[in-house]
Amino acid sequence: ITRDPTVKLIAQTYLSLANSALDNGDLANASVYRDRAKVVDASVEGLDQFRAKYLQVEQKIARAQKSTTTIRNRGKTSTKCAPRKTTF
Repeated sequence: ITRDPTVKLIAQTYLSLANSALDNGDLANASVYRDRAKVVDASVEGLDQFRAKYLQVEQKIARAQKSTTTIRNRGKTSTKCAPRKTTF
């Protein structure tokens, strides 16, 4: 566990990169940077402000994943549900 300011700077840089990637719609790289920030965070003690920013990135990624899933599934017919049988 370290309190080295360089490690804090690296963690914050990864979060900034993740936010930039999200702003550009690059979900894959945002996830990579988020994971790297998580690894750095594990080696840093007492970074409450960092953790708050990290959680914001997590939420943005989750929302972006939901929206891309919705767009991908839009207009397709679901094969999970059988059509209703109508009786006359």
